[in-house]
Order: sequence, then structure tokens, then C-alpha cells
Amino acid sequence: MNFLENIFDRLRQSTDRAVLQQVDQGKLLSSNGRQVLGLVHSARSFLLNAGLRKGDRCALLAANDVRWAAMDLAGMAEGIIVVPLYSRQAPRELAGMMKDCAPSLVVCGDAALRDGVAEVAPDATRRCVRRDFRARLRRR
Repeated sequence: MNFLENIFDRLRQSTDRAVLQQVDQGKLLSSNGRQVLGLVHSARSFLLNAGLRKGDRCALLAANDVRWAAMDLAGMAEGIIVVPLYSRQAPRELAGMMKDCAPSLVVCGDAALRDGVAEVAPDATRRCVRRDFRARLRRR
């Protein structure tokens, strides 16, 4: 069993137990294994529908949260090379890194990130706003 299979196996075993948590606007949100697997499934469909295939590069430009983790797992599961970019970096720095890694797609956490990169690198690559996954997160 490889590390990714191990992660998915653990998520399946934790369908009703919190496996990931994040702070959102001062509140703690928890996601159980079922929710994370649902997000990964949606993210895999999203990436495949965007035309990405094994070996393609996909830059992930978003805040580090449950949806970021799901997109990362989805990309790895599909054999896509995930290039993590930090949402707090300056757009010029991000544009330079994107030029260097030449992603087929940049998945941005929100429109502001997408637009900031588009200003400094309008023709660099296809950009999209990360899909709004509908899985509910429990507040604590």
C-alpha cells in the first residue's frame, strides 16, 4: 500500500470522525473522513473536466484549508503534478514561479488571487477559481 492509498484507507475508516480542522473567521471547522473523501471526489472530477491528465502540472494557489488538501490529494490521485503556491506571496513572485513550472492550469482559491496573477502574467496559463465544494464542515 502506498502513502496515498493509506491516506484514503484512513479516511474511509473515519467516516464520522473529524480528520481535518481549520479556523475560518475565528471559528473552528471540522471535516470528517466522509466529507474529505467527497471533496476529493469532486476535485478529481473538476481536474479531469478541466482536461488535466497524468503528468500535467496544476498550480494550486489558495489558502491552506480543507479544500486545498482535497485538491492536492485529488491531483496526486490522478497522477497530476501539484505545484503548491502560497496565497500570501506577491503576484510578481507567483508569476515568476508559474513561468518556471509551466502549469497547465492554476486553480485559485478566489477571484482576487486569480485577478492578481492575471495582472502581472496575463498570458501565463489558464486560471480558474477553485470550485465551491458543497460538503458541509462542522463548526465547533
